[in-house]
Order: sequence, then C-alpha cells, then structure tokens
Amino acid sequence: MKRLSVIFSPTVIVLGLGLMSFSLTSTVAYYGGQAVTKIWKPELFCASTTHDFGTIDRTERPEYTFVIENKGNSDLLIKSVVAGCGSCVRVVEYTESPIRPGHRGSVALELLAQNLFDKVSKDILVMTNDSKQPILTLTLEAEITP
Repeated sequence: MKRLSVIFSPTVIVLGLGLMSFSLTSTVAYYGGQAVTKIWKPELFCASTTHDFGTIDRTERPEYTFVIENKGNSDLLIKSVVAGCGSCVRVVEYTESPIRPGHRGSVALELLAQNLFDKVSKDILVMTNDSKQPILTLTLEAEITP
C-alpha cells in the first residue's frame, strides 16, 4: 500500500524590482516515495486593459472601473495604482484587501478632461504581487471637445 505524507515547506523566493517584490511558497507532498511540489502564487487577469470614452466635453469627468480577477491559487495583492499624469487621471479607489483565488477586485479611475484636449491616451500602472505580471498597464482614451 502506498503512503501519502505532506510536508509544508516555506520555500520563499523574493525578487526585488524597485518598489515591488513578490514571494512564492511551495508545498511538497510525498506519494509512494515520489516528491510532488505545488507552487502557490496569484495570477492576475484583466479581460480589458483599455477603455475608450469616445468623444467627451472638457467639462466632463467620466469614470471607469476595471475588473481585476485572480486566477491563481494564492491571494493577489494590488500594492499601488499610479497614474502616469496625476493632473489628467485620478485614482478614485482600488481593492486594497487581498483578492482571494477565483475572486475579483477593481480599479476605479476618473479622467480629468478639463486638463486635456484633442485625442488623448493616458496610462495607469497597477503594481501587484503576481510574479509573472507584477505591473499591469491600464489605458484610458478619449477625444476631448472644447
């Protein structure tokens, strides 16, 4: 008869990328003398990373909420959200609590049209603990009329 034993080993790998870092934890299970390792990590998924408001007036301040999903098997953390131009895009709010596997979070943004003109495209950086995609770039687009 084969015997199953499980050992939880806090194998931690830390990589620093400026302000970002992430860690992976593995679980080692022994089944019939064979070692099986499972890596626990979050996996960021965003179905759409660009939103086009179309043609808007300079007096408008349209908002849009991007949905972030965790398709991994460990909690996903949104560490920070930074607009490339703070006078053009305002971060309204984002999910600060851990996003459990299979659950969703969000990033709500506001385009400050009064500071813009013509066709615009503004990038927003979302820093996470996903080792494969530590930075997600979101884009807001619009054509501003006077």
